[in-house]
Amino acid sequence: MCAGLFAFTGAFARKVVLSKPVVSPMPECPPEFAAAGTSGVVESIVCVNIGGSVETVVPVEATEEPLKALAAEAIRKWTFTPTLVDGLPEKYWFVVPLEFSGGVVRLGEIRDEDHADKLPKVLKFVDPVYPAELMESGNRGTVWVQFIVDKQGNILAPRVI
Repeated sequence: MCAGLFAFTGAFARKVVLSKPVVSPMPECPPEFAAAGTSGVVESIVCVNIGGSVETVVPVEATEEPLKALAAEAIRKWTFTPTLVDGLPEKYWFVVPLEFSGGVVRLGEIRDEDHADKLPKVLKFVDPVYPAELMESGNRGTVWVQFIVDKQGNILAPRVI
């Protein structure tokens, strides 16, 4: 997986010290999962700002679909140490896995997913539509869009930044 805009930073050699949770209340394991002995893992892509606050949580993979919302809701309440890049705090994207098993929820190993081994290949490009009234008024500008590309090539969590 890679995060849009941020995917390009992986091309440079940088020393990265990933964020660690400081406050991380775990979600409750659903009673029906615990009673049935069901287990599952949810992997979420998380963006943490330089202050350690969670800006974005996108559950991208889950062995049990109902666990996605529980994981995202819990992670949004977390705070982290800032990620340090070359010794300086930086807004950063990484993967946070939560493991649900036997009625208990555990944090898996946080992984760096801020870069891609290769840039995604555009399969379909749709020309943007510029509103005629803005064109006529002479308004011009640039729009930056942040997004995540999952392993299947789907665009997740697009937002204008």
